[in-house]
Amino acid sequence: MAGYHFNSKFSLGFKAHYSFIKLDNDNIQDFTYHNFGGSVFARYSPVPLGYLHAEFAYNNYEQYSYNSISQDYESERVWVSFLLLGSGYRQPIGPNASVYGEILFDVIQDKNSSFEKWEPIVHVRAAVGF
Repeated sequence: MAGYHFNSKFSLGFKAHYSFIKLDNDNIQDFTYHNFGGSVFARYSPVPLGYLHAEFAYNNYEQYSYNSISQDYESERVWVSFLLLGSGYRQPIGPNASVYGEILFDVIQDKNSSFEKWEPIVHVRAAVGF
């Protein structure tokens, strides 16, 4: 994640994402996922430590489905878009470092989303500025 504070109230940035997941199942096939994507975000701070957050994300997920003809699991890749809206709080922990906590909701609700409908997405992060 990288961002730029234009002033004390407004910042923009981008994020890159990659995750590797391996599920070992005793009864059925093991599954391996390589998921990746990116996003751009904007933050507006109407109060000194609180902020409103808007983020557009576009992620590529690996999905498995059972093929009854071959009686095996098949993998396909799908692109999923998200529009995350919410708010957060920033707690300074040093002159150039802060801890952030935010709650976001996906308002697009894509059918291939990895999130349940209107499930809150909670992030807690530490950031160091230059």
